[in-house]
Amino acid sequence: MSLWTCSLRAWRDTTQPNDIWDLPIYEEMFRAVRDVNASLPPERQLRLLLGDPPVEWESVRTLEDLNKWGQRDSHAADVVRREVIAKKRRALLVYGDDHFAKRSRAPGAGDEWPANLVGQLEKSGTRVFVVHTETRMDLTALQPDVRSWPKPSLARLEGTALGGAEYEPTPRLRPRRMEELFDAVLYLGSPSEITFSRVDPKLCADSAYMQMRLARLALLPGPPRQAPPGTLGPLDRFKQACAGLTAR
Repeated sequence: MSLWTCSLRAWRDTTQPNDIWDLPIYEEMFRAVRDVNASLPPERQLRLLLGDPPVEWESVRTLEDLNKWGQRDSHAADVVRREVIAKKRRALLVYGDDHFAKRSRAPGAGDEWPANLVGQLEKSGTRVFVVHTETRMDLTALQPDVRSWPKPSLARLEGTALGGAEYEPTPRLRPRRMEELFDAVLYLGSPSEITFSRVDPKLCADSAYMQMRLARLALLPGPPRQAPPGTLGPLDRFKQACAGLTAR
């Protein structure tokens, strides 16, 4: 097996059956780190740590098989403690908001540490500075002076109009202000200005890749019963996306 094939599996063979890590931006991140390291002496090179539990997908047939490989947040917290904190290093963590939120949004949740990655680290005494990247809300509607911000901008949330705004209001979850969940926001512009990464059409035309991805997506449940008519599950959404890409 070639070195690059091994590297490719580093972001493809995660615990997630969906195609999120197949987006080109993640491969580009790995390549960018490798290119930077090529110009640095060993003692200054960046280390990439994989946070997901290792998975042997060849033995996975059901979601229960997949879940046996470990809990994602606990495994990632252990990696950070062992490879970063114990070695007196610093790390940039790349995860979704649910892994980073400093308070739980579950119905009836109190103000104790959540069970996610950041909650586990902070409960054990490690301070984590959490940055939320906003791509769905127009922040100018919450704080008008955002219009004058450079793109990108990093801004603290505590004590600001943005910080006091409720994060993704929904009746299903406990209301939380953004400043309760995150320390800062990364502003990239209004949603209409942001370009989102898409799966490379070459992958949709690769029979081996499609066989692998469709088999993994088939493990996931379809849309919930209360979903509006026509709502697609993960498998059908991926098929539809690939059909649109290959039809161009």
